[in-house]
Amino acid sequence: MAMRILCLGAALFFPLFSLQAAPVEAVVKAVQGRVEACPAGGTFAPLKAGARLSSGTRIRTDGSGRAILLVTPGAAACLEKGTSVRLEHLEFSRTADGVARRKALLNLRSGTVLSLIDRKNPNVTDFVVRTPQGADAVPGAFYRVTVRGGKTHVRTTAGQADAAARAELKKAIKS
Repeated sequence: MAMRILCLGAALFFPLFSLQAAPVEAVVKAVQGRVEACPAGGTFAPLKAGARLSSGTRIRTDGSGRAILLVTPGAAACLEKGTSVRLEHLEFSRTADGVARRKALLNLRSGTVLSLIDRKNPNVTDFVVRTPQGADAVPGAFYRVTVRGGKTHVRTTAGQADAAARAELKKAIKS
């Protein structure tokens, strides 16, 4: 009898763990020019499309470098030339009904990050770009965050120059 109660208790308790968000790795979808990554405690090495990056990884692009990342399922980022960013925290969970939680924290030290977040589940998305001046979270949107000369600039409207990046980010989210 005690064994049945224990098994029943375990059967009711363990599904709760499946609802918790779990760490997820970002996937590099495209690289142009010189882009390097440094895992936590590691050294910088050239970054290639298809690489998987965990929380704590630092990424830098030079004056010709650019990278497209699928940060979590449904959230993509484009690291423009001259960018230095750290993937502080990445997590994702899904239930039978769909996305339960999507969380990403990018620490932008310099340069530009363009982000696109799938609008289907804005209430489960916590996508933040932290800069030296603070943090910016715009769920379900396409936006650009730039750190230049110690100042942060945020733009949520896409100009003509951002159209190609937006298309690449949409493609990364769908793949």
